[in-house]
Amino acid sequence: MKKVLKRKTVIHRVSIVVCIFSIIILSLFCYGCGSQENNENKKDAQILTDWTLNDSIASNPTGFDPIQIVDATTLNILSNCYEGLVIYNLQGNIVPGLAEKWNVSENRLEWTFYLKPNVKFHPLDDINGFKHSGIVSAVDVVYSLKRAVTSPISFNSWWLGDIVEIGKDGDPAIWAVDKLTVKVMLKKPYALLNRLISVAGWIYPENSVEALGEDGLKGRVIGTGPYQLSSFMPDDKIKLSRWGSYRMNMTATAPKNIFISIISDPVASLEFFRAGNLDVVELDLTTLEAGNALAEKQKAQLKWVALNHLESLSFNIEKPPFDDVALRAALNMSIDRNKLAGLFEEMVTPAFGFTPPTSPGFMGVDAIVEKGFHYNPEDAKLKFSQFAARQKNTSDKITIKLVYDGETMAEFAAQFVKDAVEKILPVSVELQKITWPELLQKSFAGELAFHRLWWLITSPAEDVYLQFYMPGKTPPAGLNMARYNNKDFSNNYMDVFGKASQDDRRKGMMKLEAQLIKDAVAIPLWHKKAVYIMQNGVNLPIGSTLRHFYAQSSKTGNSN
Repeated sequence: MKKVLKRKTVIHRVSIVVCIFSIIILSLFCYGCGSQENNENKKDAQILTDWTLNDSIASNPTGFDPIQIVDATTLNILSNCYEGLVIYNLQGNIVPGLAEKWNVSENRLEWTFYLKPNVKFHPLDDINGFKHSGIVSAVDVVYSLKRAVTSPISFNSWWLGDIVEIGKDGDPAIWAVDKLTVKVMLKKPYALLNRLISVAGWIYPENSVEALGEDGLKGRVIGTGPYQLSSFMPDDKIKLSRWGSYRMNMTATAPKNIFISIISDPVASLEFFRAGNLDVVELDLTTLEAGNALAEKQKAQLKWVALNHLESLSFNIEKPPFDDVALRAALNMSIDRNKLAGLFEEMVTPAFGFTPPTSPGFMGVDAIVEKGFHYNPEDAKLKFSQFAARQKNTSDKITIKLVYDGETMAEFAAQFVKDAVEKILPVSVELQKITWPELLQKSFAGELAFHRLWWLITSPAEDVYLQFYMPGKTPPAGLNMARYNNKDFSNNYMDVFGKASQDDRRKGMMKLEAQLIKDAVAIPLWHKKAVYIMQNGVNLPIGSTLRHFYAQSSKTGNSN
């Protein structure tokens, strides 16, 4: 199968539809944090101070209203335009954003945020009849956060709504103490900052929706970030421009303008790069070999990024036969993850658990290999015999259906899993390929019992990876696709993330993951790595969330 991949010459159109799991975990972001590459040793180059960065994405943004964003593509563009009370830097650490500091009450229920003074929103002059000072104040924060929790069109209302106290009148306990002070009351102690680095935490002007109309923010951006949305032409291009009144003194080496071309075909994107029309392109399986060759020929750069990504096969454990943990464990033990990862060269690392290596709660490679899902045909057969002994049907063989979409890696993985399971267990695996939107819709509705699933966590929040298995958080209230119902897990989850110490939370996360492994709630397959080709001299930092840190970018040019 590996040879098949290497010989593949047909142009494969890969639509990067973003898993809805990137959706809810959404993030807030930092500009001006981190480090830039040092070019001082290049005597024949100079750092440019007035330049344009040409980037690309594979699909149109889905709309710009923060509470309706459902894909990582849109989120990662707008992370350069919007900010929240807290943000994260390139290293994935939470740092001050619009709030300069905060404190927590002794009982850890009341959080107080103190805003930075004189932070400006992007221009508001073109909104007819809209009266606003243009300066961020506490009422803007209260307005934005309450709308994220209560709006009927808010996709992610539960992200803050399940931890913020809600009054009998349905009004969230978020209020302005004075012009620059905001308080948030929680239902139970919780590491609130983790939830505020999300789209639900992005701040925009009070009453802006009323002034623009309910769909007004879908087509424009009024944030405080270092870049403004200048224009958007569907299926063509997005333009971002530097915001001259940004709250931080943005370095002069950051690009003045950013053009983001919308090109769905990865082969076409690479050809644009070859011609010098793009500065950076993400490679995939269909373009990796050509990209490597091009990088060597043109002395371009290859940049590898470990992602907050998990590829898995999801069970609906409410549906037989997947309601039996022994069968779920048997299927997990039938998969040689190292061999599977070998199909995709260096683009993936095997996933023996649910938490990616980029997470603070990752227990380490050696520990997760030892404690996580392991390839063990004999134990797989033993677990299957335990399952078979409980079945009323005495048939020697069962049939299960694995549903997947037609994305290149998913298709190879589905065939690999079928071959592996059928080789070890008395199980016939039927494969059904459907479109990604159809797969997502049916899995949300609980119609599928065994299907491909993936998520790219667009926030480094340490609680997010385990949130998908919270009992009671089934769609649309959450993303518990497995319909996992272990109440002990739920109680332990709230206890772990109510702790003040990050080290205590980290240790608790490991115990929570161990519970998920014991209950075999899904089949984790791999963690993905992204690879980009960049023009020589371009420095574009990219985080594990796939966010492009435009404000920290730089470019060197020939000084002759």
